[in-house]
Amino acid sequence: MKQGEFIMEQNFFTFAGDCSTEYTFLCWCLLWYNDKSEPKNPLFYMAKDILAFMGEDELTDSQKIDVCQWKDDGIDILVNLRGLNRVLVIDHRIGSMQYEDEVTDYRKCLLRSKKVLEIDESVKIRTILFHTYYCSNFYHDVMADCKISKESFLSVIGKYENVNRSLDIFIDSLRERIALDTLEERDWQYKKAMNYENYLNDNLSHSRIAQYNFMRDIFRSYYPESMWKQNSDTFKIQQGDDSGGESPWTEFPFIEGINSDGKINYYLCWRLETYDNNPHMSLRLFESSEQKAMIHYGKADKLLKQLAEKFLLRHPELKRIVLQKSKNVVPETDIDIFGHHISTILSVSLKEPLKNWQNEADYLRHSLVSITDYFLKEISTVMQTNILLNEGEV
Repeated sequence: MKQGEFIMEQNFFTFAGDCSTEYTFLCWCLLWYNDKSEPKNPLFYMAKDILAFMGEDELTDSQKIDVCQWKDDGIDILVNLRGLNRVLVIDHRIGSMQYEDEVTDYRKCLLRSKKVLEIDESVKIRTILFHTYYCSNFYHDVMADCKISKESFLSVIGKYENVNRSLDIFIDSLRERIALDTLEERDWQYKKAMNYENYLNDNLSHSRIAQYNFMRDIFRSYYPESMWKQNSDTFKIQQGDDSGGESPWTEFPFIEGINSDGKINYYLCWRLETYDNNPHMSLRLFESSEQKAMIHYGKADKLLKQLAEKFLLRHPELKRIVLQKSKNVVPETDIDIFGHHISTILSVSLKEPLKNWQNEADYLRHSLVSITDYFLKEISTVMQTNILLNEGEV
């Protein structure tokens, strides 16, 4: 396929384009660096260019590397530079929070296998954010030694088009994804002006771009980017997905709790995701699974639900959009892949508001912002009296 040409066609990576598939492909690319045959295979130089883009631009052609999907302690791909006491940690979820703590955790994890990796306590760790899907503003604030987007990755591997059929298939899928994101961004701008209601109904359950722009429409004018703080995720829209990329979710965190060690032990956010084939906005509490936080697990959940009930008693008109427990299809409790304990404080079905968005938009926006402001005020009071994390009964 020629540069700039866009043709929708069947492609393996279109159907298997989740993170694990992309990591397998990235491992395949990098392992070509271990091909020491002469004359050099063009894919050796592709691997060399990728490593150089990651900051390893002074490696000798004889350097050996280990590449594996580590799947431990938040490490998706580990690249070990044999004999250099240096590793690359590649992940698509490196957080913007507590960068130094993450590196410390990576180090502890790697040192458990130091004999196999041939590293010691002074091992240098370079962090790589590898994210080839739609990137919201959250990812631009991520603290990592190197960030690789779909556009930058294409600029590196695109030079080796027509060298290998598997590589060509991936390059085609990457160009297709870039083109689709561009088209959808334009589509959002156009349909927002023409018929935003139909656009939301058609796209909010499965589109990252639709979810991101919807959350911006709801919250950004009330909580502008000027409220962002260094080393904090509050008021920053962030995204992810479940079920291999088929079920995107978007979060707007607005409260976080920091323990005495400087680590986040809970955060409160609005989470937009799909349940029962309908988009829902849920107020979620995420609590750390660390032992110190576990002492308080359940007490913060209980307190926040009491605060929600108190607010709804003051504002009974909101009960028409806030789901009752008997009708609630959003799980009340859950545990995510990071071991966070998740509690649903309340949830709002968007099914009915979306049917009449032109008339319901302002009401929904005002309702969600009112609830957010209420919790911002109440949690501030709670923290001052140390109730939320107090070991006594709530």
